[in-house]
Amino acid sequence: VAVFIYPFALLGAVILGSIGAAYYVGILVGRWTNNLKFDSTFLTTLIGVIAIMASWLLSGFFNLVGSEGFTTFFFVVGIIVVSVSGLAGLGAVWFSRFGVRPKAVGWHDEVSTPTESNKPGGQQGSITSPGTAQGE
Repeated sequence: VAVFIYPFALLGAVILGSIGAAYYVGILVGRWTNNLKFDSTFLTTLIGVIAIMASWLLSGFFNLVGSEGFTTFFFVVGIIVVSVSGLAGLGAVWFSRFGVRPKAVGWHDEVSTPTESNKPGGQQGSITSPGTAQGE
């Protein structure tokens, strides 16, 4: 059963990741244009999609004009940009475990408590590990 579901899960991850990448690019476009704030998340994502697809739009324009070299160049650049944004989004969705990964992830489980040697103004030059006494 998983063999049939896995391709659809990957396709969904690519779509969700591409939407996330477009949203991020839309936020960057808003910052680059003198802190322009878009009204909604949809508008921010739409601006991001237009920015990502700008190379393909230029390719289509040069195809209408009749310039083969620019058409090919912008088409190839468009393929690279869209592929990178889609794969980056896929990686983000994959590493977040499709959005179900806990927010607090990291090595913070091993929290060290302040000892006399690492408190501000404490003894300098002595090395102790958390949980051990100074003389042990």
